[in-house]
Amino acid sequence: VLEPFLHPGLEHLDLRYSSQIKDTDVGKIAARCPQLKKLSLSGCAQITSLAGNFFSPELVFSQLEELDLSHCPQLKTVNLRV
Repeated sequence: VLEPFLHPGLEHLDLRYSSQIKDTDVGKIAARCPQLKKLSLSGCAQITSLAGNFFSPELVFSQLEELDLSHCPQLKTVNLRV
Protein backbone atom coordinates (compact mmCIF):
# COMPACT_ATOMS: atom_id res chain seq x y z
CA VAL A 1 0.00 0.00 0.00
CA LEU A 2 2.78 2.45 0.92
CA GLU A 3 5.38 1.53 -1.69
CA PRO A 4 3.89 3.39 -4.71
CA PHE A 5 4.25 6.65 -2.78
CA LEU A 6 7.90 6.22 -1.80
CA HIS A 7 10.54 7.74 -4.06
CA PRO A 8 14.07 9.21 -3.78
CA GLY A 9 12.87 12.84 -3.98
CA LEU A 10 10.38 12.60 -1.10
CA GLU A 11 11.20 15.10 1.68
CA HIS A 12 8.13 15.05 3.96
CA LEU A 13 6.01 12.06 4.96
CA ASP A 14 3.12 12.26 7.40
CA LEU A 15 1.72 8.87 8.45
CA ARG A 16 0.15 9.94 11.75
CA TYR A 17 -2.28 7.40 13.18
CA SER A 18 -1.89 5.01 10.25
CA SER A 19 -2.99 1.68 11.67
CA GLN A 20 -1.35 -0.32 8.86
CA ILE A 21 2.24 0.95 9.34
CA LYS A 22 4.63 -1.68 10.72
CA ASP A 23 8.34 -1.89 11.51
CA THR A 24 9.18 -3.25 8.05
CA ASP A 25 7.47 -0.25 6.43
CA VAL A 26 9.83 2.13 8.23
CA GLY A 27 12.76 0.17 6.81
CA LYS A 28 11.31 0.58 3.32
CA ILE A 29 10.92 4.30 3.90
CA ALA A 30 14.57 4.59 4.97
CA ALA A 31 15.76 2.64 1.92
CA ARG A 32 13.62 4.37 -0.70
CA CYS A 33 13.53 7.96 0.58
CA PRO A 34 17.15 9.10 1.12
CA GLN A 35 16.19 12.80 0.99
CA LEU A 36 13.52 12.55 3.70
CA LYS A 37 13.69 15.53 6.07
CA LYS A 38 10.48 15.16 8.06
CA LEU A 39 8.78 11.94 9.16
CA SER A 40 5.72 11.73 11.40
CA LEU A 41 4.79 8.32 12.76
CA SER A 42 2.82 9.62 15.72
CA GLY A 43 0.08 7.23 16.80
CA CYS A 44 1.24 4.32 14.64
CA ALA A 45 0.31 1.69 17.19
CA GLN A 46 1.87 -1.32 15.41
CA ILE A 47 5.41 0.05 15.41
CA THR A 48 7.57 -1.75 17.97
CA SER A 49 11.11 -1.11 16.71
CA LEU A 50 12.87 1.38 14.49
CA ALA A 51 16.11 -0.44 13.82
CA GLY A 52 17.89 -2.22 11.02
CA ASN A 53 18.82 -5.88 10.92
CA PHE A 54 21.67 -8.11 12.09
CA PHE A 55 24.08 -6.95 9.38
CA SER A 56 23.16 -3.27 9.62
CA PRO A 57 21.62 -2.56 13.02
CA GLU A 58 20.76 1.08 12.33
CA LEU A 59 18.18 2.58 10.01
CA VAL A 60 19.81 5.40 8.07
CA PHE A 61 18.01 8.68 7.47
CA SER A 62 20.93 10.88 6.44
CA GLN A 63 18.84 14.03 5.77
CA LEU A 64 16.27 13.68 8.56
CA GLU A 65 15.68 16.86 10.57
CA GLU A 66 12.39 16.09 12.31
CA LEU A 67 10.94 12.82 13.59
CA ASP A 68 7.69 12.43 15.54
CA LEU A 69 7.27 9.14 17.40
CA SER A 70 4.79 10.35 20.01
CA HIS A 71 1.84 8.15 20.94
CA CYS A 72 3.46 4.92 19.72
CA PRO A 73 2.64 2.72 22.73
CA GLN A 74 4.38 -0.44 21.47
CA LEU A 75 7.67 1.27 20.47
CA LYS A 76 10.56 -0.25 22.43
CA THR A 77 13.68 0.22 20.26
CA VAL A 78 15.02 3.13 18.24
CA ASN A 79 18.37 2.77 16.49
CA LEU A 80 18.80 5.43 13.82
CA ARG A 81 21.70 7.15 12.14
CA VAL A 82 20.94 10.65 10.90
